[in-house]
Amino acid sequence: MEPGGKTGDGLLSADPAIDLETVATVLGELEGGLNILRARGATDFSAWGGSMGAALLLLLAERERFDSLVLMIPVIDWNAILDNPAMEAVRARLREAGYLDALVVRAFAAVSPDDRLWLPGSTKALIQYARFDRLTPESLTSDFARKYGIEASGYEESHATILLDEKMFADYRNFLDGLTPSNQ
Repeated sequence: MEPGGKTGDGLLSADPAIDLETVATVLGELEGGLNILRARGATDFSAWGGSMGAALLLLLAERERFDSLVLMIPVIDWNAILDNPAMEAVRARLREAGYLDALVVRAFAAVSPDDRLWLPGSTKALIQYARFDRLTPESLTSDFARKYGIEASGYEESHATILLDEKMFADYRNFLDGLTPSNQ
């Protein structure tokens, strides 16, 4: 956020159409990158993403095959972000712009991994989440991981401090060390 900015500035715009277009654009760019790598002979793909990047990887994994994914503090439900009391100013700006709450909920559900059918196939995945995350509550992450049989590890951190947790890095290293050549 720029100095003098309002809470939520830079995270979500006051126009859900712009946010959805941004998601579609980023997914297209990631797919384009995978296609370039395939054209150069790459056949196996693993990826790491954090926060919104982790949410985007979950969406991309619906139509692209990954051998492994590591998802740090993934945004599982974009509407949970809007439910955060700190985001009231963003909700107010959306209403002022003429967007009904129900429309915003439907728009963000369209890009929320929790509201979609994720078919991981043979993907080996790890979710690393922060127990004090204000963007994605622990219960959402735990339920999502359980629903899809994904290994999940929680840390006594927040969304902003998880990178300070040495155990998280050790768990990440152990996950990578445990990959077999067929899912590396």
